[in-house]
Amino acid sequence: MSSFLRLLVVLLYVATQFMAGASFSQSNSSSAITGEFLWGGGLYQIGAHAAYDLGITGDGVTLAVIDTGVNYFHPELFTQIADGGYDFFNNKFDYMDYNGHGTLVSGIIAAKKDDYGIHGVAYNSRILPLKVTSDDGNVPSLSALNWALYQAIQEDVVAVNYSSTFAIGDGFTINDYAVQAGLSFAYTALSGTIIVAAAGNSMAPNPIFPALLPYMKPENHNTGVYDFSDDLTFDPDLIDWSYSKGHVLAVVATDQSGVISDFSNRCGVAAQWCLAAPGEEIISTFWYDTYIDMKGTSLAAPFVTGAVGLLKEMFPDLTNQQLVDLLLTTANKEGIYADESIYGQGFLDIAKAITPQGDLLLVQGDGGVSTMDVRDASIQSGGAFGDTIHKALSTQSVVIEDDFNRSYQVTLGGAAQPIEAQTLSQIDTLAMIATVHDRQAYEVTENLSFTAQFGTELDRIENGVFSHGLWAYDLGKHALSFSHGDATRWGDGENIGGVENLKQRLFLPSYLDMATQGQAYGWQYDVGEKTHIRVRWQDGESLYQDDLKANAFSVEWGWADEEQGKNLNLIFGGVTEEDSLLGLRSGGALSIAPNTQTYFAGANAVFPLVEDVSLLGSFYAGQTEAKGTDDSLIQDVSTLRHLEWTVGVEKKNMWQGGDRVSLLFKQPLYVTDGRLRLDVLNANSGLQGVDVDLAPEHKEQEVHFVYSTPLPRFDGELGFQASWRHNTGHIDSRDDAAVLLHAKIAF
Repeated sequence: MSSFLRLLVVLLYVATQFMAGASFSQSNSSSAITGEFLWGGGLYQIGAHAAYDLGITGDGVTLAVIDTGVNYFHPELFTQIADGGYDFFNNKFDYMDYNGHGTLVSGIIAAKKDDYGIHGVAYNSRILPLKVTSDDGNVPSLSALNWALYQAIQEDVVAVNYSSTFAIGDGFTINDYAVQAGLSFAYTALSGTIIVAAAGNSMAPNPIFPALLPYMKPENHNTGVYDFSDDLTFDPDLIDWSYSKGHVLAVVATDQSGVISDFSNRCGVAAQWCLAAPGEEIISTFWYDTYIDMKGTSLAAPFVTGAVGLLKEMFPDLTNQQLVDLLLTTANKEGIYADESIYGQGFLDIAKAITPQGDLLLVQGDGGVSTMDVRDASIQSGGAFGDTIHKALSTQSVVIEDDFNRSYQVTLGGAAQPIEAQTLSQIDTLAMIATVHDRQAYEVTENLSFTAQFGTELDRIENGVFSHGLWAYDLGKHALSFSHGDATRWGDGENIGGVENLKQRLFLPSYLDMATQGQAYGWQYDVGEKTHIRVRWQDGESLYQDDLKANAFSVEWGWADEEQGKNLNLIFGGVTEEDSLLGLRSGGALSIAPNTQTYFAGANAVFPLVEDVSLLGSFYAGQTEAKGTDDSLIQDVSTLRHLEWTVGVEKKNMWQGGDRVSLLFKQPLYVTDGRLRLDVLNANSGLQGVDVDLAPEHKEQEVHFVYSTPLPRFDGELGFQASWRHNTGHIDSRDDAAVLLHAKIAF
C-alpha cells in the first residue's frame, strides 16, 4: 500500500486506542446501544456497536440474499433494496416474498435504522434479492439457483447469504441435482464472491450443503460425512470443490447466552471455515410492516453476512478472501468456543475484527513500514523527565499497519508510561521510624580498618542482612578504600547512615545515584593541610530502580578550613548507563542505544554567615548524548542538558553543644533542554516525524528540616528529619511528606 493510500485510510477511519500492553478492545459504553439496537437481539452479542461507534454501517456495500424473495413493502426494507433483484423461479422482476423466510434474513442484514422496530447488522448496506423458490417457498429450482448465483457475480456483490439447504436426513446424499448446484456454488466461490451458508437445523455433527462445500474432495468421499446416490451420472472422482475454501463461511446457531442451540448442526469437519452467531429469539421483519420472533441457523447466517458488509465498508482494500480470514481469525475462541468440533473458529466478534490483528507495525515517515511490532515498543520516563514523554506521546497520533495491511491511527500513550514517583522513604532507604544500627569497626593493622553495618532498614535488621562494608587503607597522604553494598550511597566516612549523612547526600551530585548499591573504589591524596583530591569509581544498580545498572566516576578537588567552618568541593564526573537514559528505559521500536554517556560538573560549599550559622549550597549541571538503535523508530535525540541545586542554612549548638539544625531547599535533577524525534507518519499533520520535548513541564521542589544531636554516653547520634516534596517526580500536583527518627548506637 502506498504512503498516500495509508494516509488516506487513516484520515477516513477513526482512531482506536493503543494498550500493553497494547490493547485495542472496544468499550461496552456506546451511544449506538438503543432500544432499536436491542430489540432485534444478537447485535450486542456480536459487538456490532463497536463498528457503529466508528461510523461504520455497511454504507456502499451490496449483499445478495438468495432465498424466497423479499417483502419490499416493509418500511424497514423498501429503501434498502439494490437494483438488479429478480425472481428466477417465476422468471419475472417481481421478487415479492410470499413465504417470509427471505424477508427475515434480509431484515437481520440490512433493516434500516429509523428509531423504530429493529435495525440490521449493516443497516446502511443494500440487499440484492434473488428469488429461487416457488411463492410458498417449498419448491427450490436448480435452474433458478444457478441463474441467481450468476446474477450475484454479475452485480459484483461482496457476499451471498444462503440460508436454504439441501439436507437429506442427518447427512448428505449427493445426486445429480446436488452436483450441479455444487458446481454453481464452486464457480461463485472461484469468482471471489463470499458464500455465507447456514449449517442446518438437524442437530448433526457436521454442516450440510453448501456449508460443507470445501470439504468435498476425493479423499473425503468415503469418510461417512456424505455419500452418493446409486443413480449418480457424474464421476465422483471428479468432484473436488476444496478450492472454495477461503470463500465459504459455514454458520452454526447459538442461544442468547452464546451456547450452541439444541437444533443446530455443529461445525464438525468444516471447523476451519465455520463460526457461530446468534440464532435464537431473534426478531426480524416479516409480513408487510410486522415483525416475528424466530430461531434457526437461517437467522445466524445473516449476522455473519452483515458483518462482512461492515468490514467491507471499513476496509475496502481487503480482498474478499481476506475478509473471510479476518472474521475467522478474530472470532471469540475463549472458554467453550475453544471446542472447534462445535463452534469451529469461535463466536462472531465484530468488535475484535475491526481492531488491529497480528503484528502491529508502525508506518514510518517515508511511507515504509517498520520491522518491529508496536506492542513491543515501550518507553518509561521518570526521574529527570517526569511524565513529559507520556503526555507528549498520548497526544501524538501515528499510523500502524496490521497483518491484514490495514492502517490505523493510534496514539503511543500506551507505550509510554511514567515511572511511579518514589516516595521519600524509598529515596532515603531508611525506614521512616526509629531504627537501630549495629556497627562494627576493626583496626586490622595500624593502617587498615574495616567497618560493617548490618541493616539500614528494620526489615533488614530483622533478617540480619549485611548491607554495608567498607575497607580503608591509610598511607599518610594517600588513602585507598573499597566499599560494598550500600557503600556507594554513604561514602567513605565513618558516619554511615543517619540523618547527618542523608543531609550531606542532598549536596552531592545525584548523577552518582545511578550506580549505587554495588561496589566502589576510592583513592584520596592530601595535597596540603586543607586541600585534597579524591578519585572514585563505582559500579552498581540505580538507587531508584534496582534493575538498571550503570558505572560512574568522579574527580573531586576539595578545600576545607575546619577552624572557620568553610569548605568548597569542585566535582567533575561521568555516568555510563547500560540500558537507560537518566533513568528512562525503553524497548522494542522505541529502543535507545545502550551505554548512554553523561558528563557533569559542579560544586558544593559551606560558608559561615554569623557565629554558628552557615550557608550551605550546591549546584551541578550536565549533558547527555544518546541515540536510537539501528531498528528503532527514534530517529534522533538532541543533546540533553540538565541541572540540580540545593541551598540551605545550618545552626550549630542550637539547644545543646554539638547539635545541628538545618533548613534545606532542593531542586532535584531535571532536563532543561532536549528533544527526541520519532521516524513515524504523523497522523496529526500528515507529515514525517513526531517531535517530543523531554523537559518536564512541572518541576519538583523539596524542603527538608534536619536536626541531629550527639549521644556521648552511647557514642552515637540521635537524628530527626522532616521532608516535604511538591510535584514529586516532576509530575504536577503530586506531593508527599515523611518523617525520620533515627537512633544510632555504636557497640
